[in-house]
Amino acid sequence: WGTNETTPTITVDQEGFYQVEVEDEFGCTGISQPFYVMVLQLPNAVIVADGPTDICNGDTVTLSATNVFADYQWYPNNETTNSIEVSETGSYYVTVTDPVNGCESVSDSIGVTVHTPIVPSITANGPLEFCIGGEVVLDAGPGFSSYLWTSGSTTQSITAIESGCYGLTILDEYNCMDSSLVLDPVCVEVWDPQPIAQQQGDSIVALGGPYSAYQWYLNGTAITGETGAVLHPDQSGNYMVEVWDDNDCNAISNNV
Repeated sequence: WGTNETTPTITVDQEGFYQVEVEDEFGCTGISQPFYVMVLQLPNAVIVADGPTDICNGDTVTLSATNVFADYQWYPNNETTNSIEVSETGSYYVTVTDPVNGCESVSDSIGVTVHTPIVPSITANGPLEFCIGGEVVLDAGPGFSSYLWTSGSTTQSITAIESGCYGLTILDEYNCMDSSLVLDPVCVEVWDPQPIAQQQGDSIVALGGPYSAYQWYLNGTAITGETGAVLHPDQSGNYMVEVWDDNDCNAISNNV
């Protein structure tokens, strides 16, 4: 053979003319006609992504094979289109067929990573129910790139002093969003008795109740025995009432 091989058959992988010289048992020789081997070019299968391949749970990225081919076969999802929409973590590659010569080629694989954000939990540093004037710190914990509370705060922790439900949206290190605590917030209840002392005829009545206990004052001094919702004053002066609710929270009314 022109390749210097001396076997009846040879395997070739380069384009060119091949011929063989043979010798029979009588020592006679002969040379074959040249045989031309054409090596067809493999299709160039390259995958491109239309965005980042690190995506958040619920997002997608489109992977496309460059150029136009006769056939496509994606793995591992077995789709046969030019491009696929990916929403799961995995390694993706495509086999393509040249539309002219029918040769097949396999692309390099491309990895897609889907990040699921860590679900934050709100930790309270004390009771979630307390008297007016108290407070509780709600902490979402470290490790997130940004915080947004339903109250508008953007810090890791907030101090709650008013009744209400406090939810949270976070972005993790991959800028993936979790808003689960907006739908499942932590609720705070602030007990706030608000008595109003009001003159009604010759009496002063404590409105806003009923309350569990009352104490009336005259000019800032407690009046002995006056522990009801209604006071019948017997001298001029400034009257007010202090009340306690069922949670033992107290407040003082206006002066009359």
